[in-house]
Amino acid sequence: MRYIVRDEFFGGIAYDRVERDYLHLDPLAMRIIKKPTVPLSADEQLVFDTDNKEVSMIFSELNSLGLIESVCFFNNKIKSGMLSAPIRIFLEITYKCPEKCLHCYTNSGKKRTNELNLEEKFSIIDQMCNMGCFRLSIAGGEPLVDRDFFPVVERALANNIDISFSTSCLVIILDKLLLLLLLIIDIILITYDYFYRLFM
Repeated sequence: MRYIVRDEFFGGIAYDRVERDYLHLDPLAMRIIKKPTVPLSADEQLVFDTDNKEVSMIFSELNSLGLIESVCFFNNKIKSGMLSAPIRIFLEITYKCPEKCLHCYTNSGKKRTNELNLEEKFSIIDQMCNMGCFRLSIAGGEPLVDRDFFPVVERALANNIDISFSTSCLVIILDKLLLLLLLIIDIILITYDYFYRLFM
């Protein structure tokens, strides 16, 4: 599925997994997406303050974007005046890191005793699925030194959650590189502090 759609107080949000972008949808667009083969009744046209010409135009636009056929709906609860869930979660998977970057905001270095275990990290993924959160950005410390990194990424991807992560690349060895290449991760952010010090 290209789009993941969830209801919101203003209509809905569609996350485009190809373009990695969010589309805000008004109530009429949501009605068309949910029941594309059912014409609007006269009562619905009054409620949405629309006519067949406008509905046809909106349908054509939604169809050209792929929002009629390539859609997965999340069953979320609408909240008044606010999003029903975040649109992205940032997970600092570990504080352990071989680097001492000056810009580090997490004061990383050694693994901390109160870090989440694998089941707690899986619970975050499960909660994201239940509330319709589409993106997970993983940082640290150095994510690749955490033994839970690949299981967490695999679980997120298996649940249609897109992944991005930040790394210094210091700990990438052949087996991890091969695993990374097999996973569908669109964005990998690489810090350059280590390489800058090496070559400057």
